[in-house]
Amino acid sequence: MRGIRIFSIGSLLVSLVCIIGFIWAYLDQKMPHTAVTTAQIPQTATEKNEMKVVALGDSLTRGYGDASGKGYVGDVIDQLRTHSHSSISLSNLAINGQTSRQLLQQLGQKEVLRQIQQADVILMTIGGNDLNQQGRTINDLNSSHIQEILSSYKDNLSHILQQIRSVNPHATLYFVGLYNPYMDVTDANSISQIVRQWNHETADLIAGYSNTVFVPTFDLFQLHEDQYLYVDHFHPNTKGYQRIADRITPLLIP
Repeated sequence: MRGIRIFSIGSLLVSLVCIIGFIWAYLDQKMPHTAVTTAQIPQTATEKNEMKVVALGDSLTRGYGDASGKGYVGDVIDQLRTHSHSSISLSNLAINGQTSRQLLQQLGQKEVLRQIQQADVILMTIGGNDLNQQGRTINDLNSSHIQEILSSYKDNLSHILQQIRSVNPHATLYFVGLYNPYMDVTDANSISQIVRQWNHETADLIAGYSNTVFVPTFDLFQLHEDQYLYVDHFHPNTKGYQRIADRITPLLIP
C-alpha cells in the first residue's frame, strides 16, 4: 500500500513538471521578444551620458585673437566639463573670414552634414564678415548698400538654418550675435545703430526655427571694448572670448 502511494506522488510530480515545461515552451514560442534588454532601449543623449557639440561659422567661433587658442567655444567646453558628468566631444568646423554665403556652401559637404546630424548642441557665429566687407563698410555707411548686404545675409541665413534643420531638427542651436568693435571712431553711434538693427533682424529671423537661441553680445563690449578686444581691434582677446562663454554656458547647464 505504501509503495502504491509513493508511486502515485511520484507520478503527480512528473506530471506537474511536464505541464510547467509545456506552458514555458508555449509562452517562449508565442512571445519570444517580451523581455526588453538594456541594449534594446532607445538612448537619448542624456541616457548615453555624452554630448556632442558642433561649432560653425567664422573667426569668432574659430577663436582668432585668443592667446590660449580656445576661443569662446573652448571656454564653453571647459566649463561644461567642470559642471557635467557627461562625456563631451567637440567638432569645430568654423573657418576664419567665412561669410554667410561661404557657410551655406560649406553645408553642401557630406562630412559637415554628418557631423551636424550627430550634434546635440550647435554653436554658431556668422554675419560679421558680411557686414564688415573687409573694412569697407566703416568707410561707407551708405544705408541703401547696408540694406542690400543685410537682405543677402538674411537670405543666406534662412537657407543655412533650413539645411541644418533638415538633417537635425533636435539639436539646440546657439547663435552668437554681433558686437560693435568700432566704439572709438567718429561714427561709433551710427555703426552701433547698424549693428543693433543687424542683431534685431537676425534674432527675429531665427525665432522662426525651433530649438534655436539668439545670444546677445553687444553689451559685453559696449563700455570697455579696449579690455576685451585683440590688438586688431576687431576680434575679442582672451578676456573677451571668456565673457562670451560666460554668457553661453549657463544656457547649456540645466
